[in-house]
Amino acid sequence: MMIYSVRLGVTLGIIWAVSVFVLSYIASDMYAGPFFKGIASIYPGCHSPTLSGRAICAAAAFADSFSLGLLIGLIYNRLPIKR
Repeated sequence: MMIYSVRLGVTLGIIWAVSVFVLSYIASDMYAGPFFKGIASIYPGCHSPTLSGRAICAAAAFADSFSLGLLIGLIYNRLPIKR
């Protein structure tokens, strides 16, 4: 069984980008604050509370998880699996 690597990457990218974008709106000390501070230390632009800063953060999150999904799919498809 083969995995469509690009589809896996796009799916993971969309899920993580939307999650990071939503977290940037609800980030406070009470809700997801420490978690989002960790994300902001990794992705550039996440510390900015503007819409463009949040969009840059979501784009970086998409690129990160898309490349991870693509890599996982490519490695999975290359593994010799006996059926």
